[in-house]
Amino acid sequence: MRNPKVAFALWIVLCALATVSTGAQVAVVDYTERGQQIGQSGGQLRFAVQTSLPTFNPVISQLGIIEHFLHASLLEINPFDGRLQPGLAKAWEISEDGRALTFHLRVGLRWSDGEPFTGQDVLFTYRDLIFNPEVNSRMREVFRVQGQLPQVELLNLDTVRFTFPQPSWIALKGFAIQPILPRHRLADFVSALNPNVAPGAFEQAWGLSTAPDQIVGMGPFQLKRLEGQTLTLRKNPYYWKVDPQGQTLPYLDQLIVTVGADIQVLQSFLNGQHDLFIPQFFSVVPLEVVRPVPLDGSVRLIAAGPQLRFQFLALNFDVGDAELRALFRQAAFRKALSQAIDREAIVGKVKDGLAVPIFDLVHPDSFYHAAQTPTVPFDLPAAMHTLDELDIVDHDGDGTRELSSRRPLRFSLLVSSGSPDNVAAARLISENWKALGVNVSLEIVSNQEQNDRLIRQVDPLFGPDFEATLANLFLGDDPRELRSLLDPQGTLHFFHFSARRQPFEYETRLAQLFDQADRTFDPARRQRIWAEVQELLAEELPLIPILRERFVMLVRGEIGNIKLTSGLSGDGPLDLIELLFQLQR
Repeated sequence: MRNPKVAFALWIVLCALATVSTGAQVAVVDYTERGQQIGQSGGQLRFAVQTSLPTFNPVISQLGIIEHFLHASLLEINPFDGRLQPGLAKAWEISEDGRALTFHLRVGLRWSDGEPFTGQDVLFTYRDLIFNPEVNSRMREVFRVQGQLPQVELLNLDTVRFTFPQPSWIALKGFAIQPILPRHRLADFVSALNPNVAPGAFEQAWGLSTAPDQIVGMGPFQLKRLEGQTLTLRKNPYYWKVDPQGQTLPYLDQLIVTVGADIQVLQSFLNGQHDLFIPQFFSVVPLEVVRPVPLDGSVRLIAAGPQLRFQFLALNFDVGDAELRALFRQAAFRKALSQAIDREAIVGKVKDGLAVPIFDLVHPDSFYHAAQTPTVPFDLPAAMHTLDELDIVDHDGDGTRELSSRRPLRFSLLVSSGSPDNVAAARLISENWKALGVNVSLEIVSNQEQNDRLIRQVDPLFGPDFEATLANLFLGDDPRELRSLLDPQGTLHFFHFSARRQPFEYETRLAQLFDQADRTFDPARRQRIWAEVQELLAEELPLIPILRERFVMLVRGEIGNIKLTSGLSGDGPLDLIELLFQLQR
């Protein structure tokens, strides 16, 4: 009698080969120009992620990087420059008026359980889940334009069209974020498709107690088991990507992923339980966690490009003091302050070289970053000359310049005690400015108080309570996410609160450019829009950029393609999980 285990294994292999050999339209993952190595199949990788996992249902909850391991979307975001690229859709078309988006799907692909993937799954994901008012979808509002959700129609099994009331870049990018889900596994949880279930039943689908073989996706891995806080994921035998030599991806056979908090994860790494430690920007400042770790032959530190989070300095354009308010609103004064900041010293002394100085707010690796963005090198004499021209001079020779009223030029710099690195950077900046003749006193408060005074507990008439502040902000890979910070009506436009009623001329122009970008799909046209945005920001300098920390991680053992890590991607090497492999097993 034939061994059933052998027969099943042979069936899996044959199906995987058939997926590639019978005309399935696979995607070739080729980053060889960035140093991609051709990997060797097999082995496992052990690591932890700092997230919570209340469910496996990606419609009602954000699964973080786990979602990327298990699922795939119509489009993808290139981890190196942020551009949209094909995913489950091999191509897409945009109508002349920009309202209709038509996706042409890859043919012959299979779900992780071997069932065929078709346009019916795309229709189900959007019409029956994301756009269904009975389903508590976290992504629904991304696709709502002018108060309306798009019409979705299946033109044939390989073509799906979405029609919006007007063009929307945000919606287009949403197709790179929302995973496509299997109709054959989830339709029974939707009341419109199954009269035996009540409205709202979908929220119970794919809970943590669901049998692993019921959780099906199009990602590089599939769930094997969940034990406490540890997930074991195995290679998806039907994954639809190959390397430049045609080898099926992912290279690894298995991932062992532990969900936990920063300090717990670091300790488990130091105890030898994991191969990777990737500190997360949203919980603990990465460098403050990593730097104390002793590096020896078994542990290496890998530093990649600049992160999405950046450090910047803001002056309050609505500060109560009339003379300071007038001075803070002068672009020449802000430029002089920027020119008097020794960013290289901050990078070296505070960040141990694990950061890069920045002079504008768009991520330097972004496709939309203007190549000719001007830098402002540290030049104290030039900064002094600018203040002299503004008639901000030291009349009495005490080392501090005076305002027109002959009052000393003094103001406070608000900084959070929750970040020792920010406090250290603020001290260096205050020393730089003291040499310039500007007297700054540090106001060190808790992280909560800083946030309350800048954004949360804002006075509805007078705005935030600060004179100047040094802060960090995380924004995504697309420059349009700067809108919340720079648009006069933006939720983070804290440094010019009165702009809601009386915006500056350049702020009005920025809002117009953001509107144009939100309705524009053409990459060249978008580049021109963002180039003008960066030109305005360089000219007006409403905020003073300081630095971006580099994306860092600790690595144990030899992991292939680990240096492909890009700081533009929020999860570093995990965004390229299908390309990682173990050199020694």
